[in-house]
Amino acid sequence: MRDFGKGTYSLTLPYAPIQEYVFRDGAIHDRVNGNHYQMYADATPDTRVISLIFHSGRVDLPMDSNSPLKLENKDFFYISGTYEIAQ
Repeated sequence: MRDFGKGTYSLTLPYAPIQEYVFRDGAIHDRVNGNHYQMYADATPDTRVISLIFHSGRVDLPMDSNSPLKLENKDFFYISGTYEIAQ
C-alpha cells in the first residue's frame, strides 16, 4: 500500500484562469468495490492551484486520502474542463 499523503488534494493548472471557473466533469472510480463518486474543482482568478471536491449527500467536501474513500493503488480519478487565461 502506498502513502497517498495528508491534507486536501489539489491540482496545479498550467496557467491561472482569468475568471472563476468550476471543473464539473470529474469522477473517482473505486476499483475495489466498483463505486463511482462525482468530483469537481473550483478555479479562482490569479491562482493555478485548484482544490478537488466531492459531493456527499447534501454537502460538498474536500477530497483527501480518506474521503470519499480510502484510496488504494487500483483507484483512479479524472477531471476535465476548458477555461480562459489572460494573454
